Amino acid sequence: MMKFEAQILSEEIIRPSSPEIHQKEPFKLCVFDQLTPTTYVPVIVFYARTDNNTTNILTQLKKSLSEALNILYPFSGRIFSNMFLHDFDAGVPFLSVRIGCRLSEFLRHHQIETLNNLLPCPPFCKESNHQGPLLVCQVTMFACGGIALGICASHKITDAKTGFILGFVWSTICQGYHPEIRFPALSKASLIFPPKNPMPKNYIIMMENLWFTEGNFITRTFVFNEEAIAVLKDMAKGEVETTPTRTEAVSGFIWKCSMAASRAIQGTSKPSIVVQAVNMRPKGKLTT
Repeated sequence: MMKFEAQILSEEIIRPSSPEIHQKEPFKLCVFDQLTPTTYVPVIVFYARTDNNTTNILTQLKKSLSEALNILYPFSGRIFSNMFLHDFDAGVPFLSVRIGCRLSEFLRHHQIETLNNLLPCPPFCKESNHQGPLLVCQVTMFACGGIALGICASHKITDAKTGFILGFVWSTICQGYHPEIRFPALSKASLIFPPKNPMPKNYIIMMENLWFTEGNFITRTFVFNEEAIAVLKDMAKGEVETTPTRTEAVSGFIWKCSMAASRAIQGTSKPSIVVQAVNMRPKGKLTT
């Protein structure tokens, strides 16, 4: 296995550029945010070389992130007493890193574990420090000029939809566009599902036990091309679901294989369950 060691060049804090950030009211957590353990959800985005001057790229990323935090200001704050976010000038840690191989070489030969070198903090680990940053970023520069943008966002305030909004706002500003972007109405969640004060400690312990259990975990990558997915969709057709989606077909196939592997190891079948997260926002809009 090839070695992909990363060297940290600089660490700094990116803060919102607008002075209006000091007038922002505390951002209340909803009860589901309170119950969510403090853990970082990772995303890595790769870009081929577009500019030989990495200094320009870093400057542009930092400046656009600072402007994006004027809109998505909760990402720049800190949690207080598991009740609300404040101190929006605390900022986002931003790491600049260099790696001594080409991007194509890394993508062709890397092991799953080496992806951690492209992230600013360990993914999906339990964080005991509730005063830590809610967003941490790392830009890794490869020898060929390509870069990897690693983002770790606290699951306290970030889900798939919110993460998409963050990426959209940051990338739009980074490209030089300044459309009328407004912060999404996430604060309404605390009106529909108000926080508990205090939150019963046994509730939090129960949720943490669901997230963080003792055991050995192994991460693997499975790639399904278009033809394979078409075959799986055809296999997944049934009386109830005649047109399964790609997600349903692939998820069902992996689940079926997992049950077969468990049966082969244990010698008997055991009950199993698959949980799929859903977006509750459309339902929430009906009640606001």
